[in-house]
Amino acid sequence: MAGGDIRGDIHRSELKKVLEAILFMSGDPLTIEELSKKVRQNEALVGELLDELVEDYKKRDSAIIIIKKENTYYMSVKDEYKDIVNDLGAAVPFSKAQMKVLALVALKGPLKQSDVVKIIGNRAYEYIKELEQIGFISSERWKNTKILKVTPKFYAYFGELKEK
Repeated sequence: MAGGDIRGDIHRSELKKVLEAILFMSGDPLTIEELSKKVRQNEALVGELLDELVEDYKKRDSAIIIIKKENTYYMSVKDEYKDIVNDLGAAVPFSKAQMKVLALVALKGPLKQSDVVKIIGNRAYEYIKELEQIGFISSERWKNTKILKVTPKFYAYFGELKEK
């Protein structure tokens, strides 16, 4: 594997280890497509190996889990250990205004951008753009506005939202 490149035939178990290492080092949710390109293998095989990794981690009874969310995979700490280790992770420095936008989209989303602007004001456009750039929210055109929703990166960072 010279230069971080995987070429030719690679044994399944070795490829599985490489995928595990990529997920560990990434910190961000990655799609099967992104992972397939990185390891130069077909998406079907990569998807199969990722699903095996998810099951492997469940069987290990480890504090670490691999989560499949939508079409992405990422490593995380099980909820029961997050309070203990949260202060050790790299913090994303959100402003209060960004946190307000993020909270609105997370709790009420998918949400129209125009509704966020009504609540927060015109500066919301700037905060939405910043949150999109760092990958915590995504937007999709809808009529004269956008529909905003949180991304798998949001869930990887904050964890799943739970109903009370």
